[in-house]
Amino acid sequence: MALLNRRFDSEDSATAIENLTAKLKKGIQAASTHFFEQEFPHDTREAILCTLDPTKTPLTPVQSGQAIRDHLEAIGRSTSKT
Repeated sequence: MALLNRRFDSEDSATAIENLTAKLKKGIQAASTHFFEQEFPHDTREAILCTLDPTKTPLTPVQSGQAIRDHLEAIGRSTSKT
């Protein structure tokens, strides 16, 4: 809650939110591996992928699983710097 009360107008404040964001991204990536098929069934993966790229052709269940895993890994690796 302390972060919610910060103004983020200093370098230290920006660093705090960048660190928190990086941890959240890594947590999302790690959590996505638990019960993957139940949390991300093929139709859900297809809906997500269609939202990301509406021109993409439909994928098989194996292909959509790999595409979502790749996407979540990319989120986890992406920078959180402002």
